[in-house]
Amino acid sequence: KRCAGNVWFLQSDVTEKDYSWLAGIIDGEGCIYINKNKHAEKRGGTASYSARLQVANTNIKIIEEVARIANCGHIQERTTK
Repeated sequence: KRCAGNVWFLQSDVTEKDYSWLAGIIDGEGCIYINKNKHAEKRGGTASYSARLQVANTNIKIIEEVARIANCGHIQERTTK
């Protein structure tokens, strides 16, 4: 799924409590940042930018709930060495 604009604010099944929980998770376990895509720039084009939300946690249920409330994103498992 992809997020487009403010589409996640239009969900009828997400409550104010859900958004408050998400804010707490982002504050404690995540970050919001701007990503610069340099691939086009390397080919002589213009770089593009995107806003990113990243949350890391060992509990998959928390990550799935973040994706449900935000209505976007993909889950990637990372292992430690």
